[in-house]
Amino acid sequence: MSKNCQEALDTLKRKLVTAPILRGPNWTLPFHIHTDASNKVIGEALGKIDENLPYAIYFIRKNLSKVELNYTVTKKELQAFMHSLNQFRHYITSYQTFVHSDHAVIRYFFTLLLLVLDFNGINCYTNSYRSSYSCFSP
Repeated sequence: MSKNCQEALDTLKRKLVTAPILRGPNWTLPFHIHTDASNKVIGEALGKIDENLPYAIYFIRKNLSKVELNYTVTKKELQAFMHSLNQFRHYITSYQTFVHSDHAVIRYFFTLLLLVLDFNGINCYTNSYRSSYSCFSP
């Protein structure tokens, strides 16, 4: 191991033990859920943004079963979204929540969903640049 690698490892170790990695939620701020899927695993992160600095509250990952490995990318991304809502429901129920996705088809589906919800009187808005969505009932 080179000197640069050792210094990088020492810096990483120091940062991991000195700065809080996870912290409890500030209940006055909206939640942010980030989802992503790969060929073998789906992962989600629940966090908040406090004073323009994001922080993590909870991380979840799930290994895909043999059947799920055959799913299309879009279905894996949707599964990650549904898994995150199920796992984080205790945190996000009755609180404003943004869901972030990097998958274009998922963003398209949510745009359609938001149109339907808006038509039915549920106020929703989207930020396409950040791929986030928020809905609340008046």
